Amino acid sequence: MSLKDLTTQNVLRHKPYIPGKQPANFEQTIKLNTNENPYPPSPEISKSILEQIDSLSRYPNSSADSLRSTIAQLHNVDDEQVIVGNGSDDILNLCVRCFSDHSKPLGMLDPSYSLYEVLGSLQGAEVKKFAFPDSKFEINPEVISQSGTNLFFFDKPTCPYWKNL
Repeated sequence: MSLKDLTTQNVLRHKPYIPGKQPANFEQTIKLNTNENPYPPSPEISKSILEQIDSLSRYPNSSADSLRSTIAQLHNVDDEQVIVGNGSDDILNLCVRCFSDHSKPLGMLDPSYSLYEVLGSLQGAEVKKFAFPDSKFEINPEVISQSGTNLFFFDKPTCPYWKNL
């Protein structure tokens, strides 16, 4: 029996994620397309991280209770309304895993962030793409409300160059 025989059909049909183009000379480039910070952390952040080195041998609180509580208080919402993850892609993954599958389509604008389609393919979800009608990158809200999707990713602002990165 091969690995392919053991692999789910969703994964076999899956289209891999292709990250944005990485500049050859990144030391002289400020790259905004992947939300990377071109500057080092402040000395206070560096100090705080170093103070946590001894605790790295233990798993953190898996539900991030303290962080969620702080964020909830800051935004005047309940702790249960705050989701934390390992970056925005992790949160997107959670959303797709919870709200999309072979019977619950995923919607996205086109062009848009290519990871949406990748995550949908891993869930076996039909991915419905909706093109912008013109170069203003505006879309009628009815397109989204009548899309027949269970989850719709709406980027604001939209990057018109996603496909080229």
